[in-house]
Amino acid sequence: MRKSLIILINLSIILLAVNVYSQNLDSLMTRKYISCQDIYLNSSYLVTDYYAKDKTDSLSLVLDYIENRCGKDKLINKYRFLTEIKSGNFNSSLINKSFFNELVMISKMRHYYYFPGYSYYHYQIDEDPYLMFHQSMNDITDTIANSILENNKTTATENFIVNFYNDNTSLNELKTNTNIDSTLRNYYTDFSDSIKRIPQISAKVYTGIFLPNESAKVLGSHLIFGFGFGTVFYKNTIDIQLEGKFGLDVNDYTVMYNDTITSTDKSSIASFGIEYGRTVFIKDKSEYYLSAGLGAQILTAIASDEEINKKSKTLWSPEITFGVGYRYRYNYSNFLSLQLLWEYVNFSNPDATQLKGNCINIRLSWNFTSNQTNKLLTY
Repeated sequence: MRKSLIILINLSIILLAVNVYSQNLDSLMTRKYISCQDIYLNSSYLVTDYYAKDKTDSLSLVLDYIENRCGKDKLINKYRFLTEIKSGNFNSSLINKSFFNELVMISKMRHYYYFPGYSYYHYQIDEDPYLMFHQSMNDITDTIANSILENNKTTATENFIVNFYNDNTSLNELKTNTNIDSTLRNYYTDFSDSIKRIPQISAKVYTGIFLPNESAKVLGSHLIFGFGFGTVFYKNTIDIQLEGKFGLDVNDYTVMYNDTITSTDKSSIASFGIEYGRTVFIKDKSEYYLSAGLGAQILTAIASDEEINKKSKTLWSPEITFGVGYRYRYNYSNFLSLQLLWEYVNFSNPDATQLKGNCINIRLSWNFTSNQTNKLLTY
């Protein structure tokens, strides 16, 4: 009897514990956690209603609550800047590095997500509370921006901010409009300089004409074909180049071949070298630059012929170049370049025709760059 009673008591305790645990699980399963998704969903309706009823204090409380619970938001900051401008309370102390970085981020979003007829705020709006809220805020800020522009009583800095937020201008205006606050323009200068200093991979193909002078004039003009690859950083370029020159109107000249002075009218030249360029003036899509190069050239005076066991005869020369050039940037990644070079050659040709002199080299090249950096400069 006593044993049965103990079993019954233990069983009761177990059942009670299971029941209590089950109630705790029920409580856990039904407890409500407020997520940012819930906040954005409800706020998308609240902000529209409060703005329509001119309840700006209530609207500000909602926006503060969102940022406290879900973090900083670009459109909320946009709303605050525009309301400060509209109320006439905007001052330059509000401009800081964080604000400029936010403008850069907005520019990036426009660059990567915008095309005609599309906005990054218009994508599956009904399915995403975050986008619903942003659509509501975007409509509100667009209305505020338009009303500010209609009044036309803003400073140059305020006008830039409003037009930028309204997608009527880009950060490039900071480079050209000297009336805008100097702090904001200095941020842009630092930003653009840092972007330009990021190295980019580059490649080019080119053609042109080689016009030798002095004793090298006997070689006649040559058609040029070449390619190069290297890097572009800030206003500098470094290219490794491989080039072929093919004689068009070669005159007879002599070389020492098998211990005999031999006449030839053949001249094909292969050259390999490195060239450095430095941009000295930029205006819009046009650039003017200086260049200097150093390399080696091999001239094939007599070609080999295996059938008659004839060996080739080659002459070598240092290649030294200095030049000026013009570049036109066609788009983000491509530019056309026209280059005028002074070139010195001195082919080693002992006991035969001297082949040295100052030459002219004209090149037309098509250049390709990875150029992700310069895309940022169009923001």
